[in-house]
Amino acid sequence: MGSGQTIRRFFCATILCLITAFAYAGDAEDGFWKSVVKGNVQEEYELYLKQYPNGRYANEARQKIGAMREKARAQQEAKKQKQAEAAKRAEEEARRREEAEVQRRRDKAEAERQRAEREAAREKADEEARELRAQQQAQQQAQQRAQLAEQER
Repeated sequence: MGSGQTIRRFFCATILCLITAFAYAGDAEDGFWKSVVKGNVQEEYELYLKQYPNGRYANEARQKIGAMREKARAQQEAKKQKQAEAAKRAEEEARRREEAEVQRRRDKAEAERQRAEREAAREKADEEARELRAQQQAQQQAQQRAQLAEQER
């Protein structure tokens, strides 16, 4: 066998090895990509890009990562919005409770004032009734004395 044929065989074997290696590498990348897609986790897409920065699916991985980041940002924003709304509702509820408590105290004070007025009116009426009875008794006693005095004469 001549030197040209040896080189040719060596060259063919090398090409065959390269083709096999590329095919295997493609299969490995495809398998890895399928597991990444199946898991659908941002960290796995980032790991794919770390291992295959210029791989067949690199652009798709970058798009997925961008979409996941945007989704996470939107979810965080929605969470903040819900928390702000919940805080506002809690604040409004606290304000309504405070207003209700103030109104309850006013109502209680008004009821107490009205009770005191009724009590004072009742005491005044009782006093007037006592004075009237005392006057009536005094008149009766005066009439009785006048009758006794007239009878004695």
